[in-house]
Amino acid sequence: MADRCYLEKCRDRLYPEFVLGGIAMPSDALGKTSVRYNSGLDVLRQTPDFVDDVRRTRLDGEFGAAYRYLESLFNGRNPYMDAIQRNLDYLAEVLRTGRWPMLRRDPPCFTWERNPVQNIRSLVIGHLKQVWKSS
Repeated sequence: MADRCYLEKCRDRLYPEFVLGGIAMPSDALGKTSVRYNSGLDVLRQTPDFVDDVRRTRLDGEFGAAYRYLESLFNGRNPYMDAIQRNLDYLAEVLRTGRWPMLRRDPPCFTWERNPVQNIRSLVIGHLKQVWKSS
């Protein structure tokens, strides 16, 4: 969440993972498909609530606010939490204005594949076609 490219990664990489993992469009016991995330932009629209939940349940809860230990090293400041807040503030501006091109970073993707992002996009398109064909 503190990564400078977090927002672009949510839009461009997390959404495809959600599609391929069955999270974006889960099926119930009867095989009926519902849409939880309809696009990478929709993932971003839901990101502020996700971050609030993670802060409360994981960072402050399960991890016992261990991130606060950084503050003694940075005169009371917390670069980790500051970076998360900068991302949320930037996202709030994008959401407020609808200026999606503000998310212009293109972080590298390191895997064994030659064109990993393009390959995943192809898999996602194929998966979406199958889901909508069977619906």
